[in-house]
Amino acid sequence: MDKLLELPREDLIRIARGLSIAGRSRMSNRELAEAIYRLSLEVGVSSFFLHRSDDSHLRVEYNNIYLPMEIGRNRACLLYRDPLWAYVYWEMTRDILPDGDSYSFTLKIMDNHTRQEHVQIGEVERVGRWYLNLNAPEREFYAVVGVTFTNGDFLELVRSNIIKMPAVGFSDDAEQVVFYNRKTGSRQIVDSDGASVGVGAELGFYHDSSIAIHRRFPGSSMNFSSRAEDDGSEHGNQ
Repeated sequence: MDKLLELPREDLIRIARGLSIAGRSRMSNRELAEAIYRLSLEVGVSSFFLHRSDDSHLRVEYNNIYLPMEIGRNRACLLYRDPLWAYVYWEMTRDILPDGDSYSFTLKIMDNHTRQEHVQIGEVERVGRWYLNLNAPEREFYAVVGVTFTNGDFLELVRSNIIKMPAVGFSDDAEQVVFYNRKTGSRQIVDSDGASVGVGAELGFYHDSSIAIHRRFPGSSMNFSSRAEDDGSEHGNQ
């Protein structure tokens, strides 16, 4: 709260605008600081970044609660967001950097099978994070970050885990449904061949006498069962 009170009114107004605080232009500096502090506690915000007209940046922190940009560990982590996009973050501590400054930091996404570059991004930061459009479903990748010297040589400093991008479209696993016929006491297994199976499927016996008692996906842990066969109930949960 005290750090907010130390800010000029212009910065308080800009923070309040970012938080959509109504009536901010009519508030005093203390009222602005109190409103910002109260709302930030509700939404879990503990720091603000302000971009000023002179291209400088101001970071406002309070309560000493914030996520640091780096934690002092050499690491890289690669995650997929969907079949096309991935997210990577990394950190390289200063003690592993080469001497001198005749290099730049480079991020590479590598194909895990061919060991060839799939994406290369130069001039990244020592600590950073990127969203990347890999556009390569069902392929395996890992990330490496290092330094590229002026002569073109690359030195790897950190390497990430390996990920496999998800597939685009439906799974090849076919849904199977076990139907129970109350009149005959018989069962019939219907394979969907990729399409969803419902009670209206062509089963070869009366639909009004049949009920789905078990639904499963081969190769998956997804199973849905009904107790209709056991308890003789008229309706089962699917």
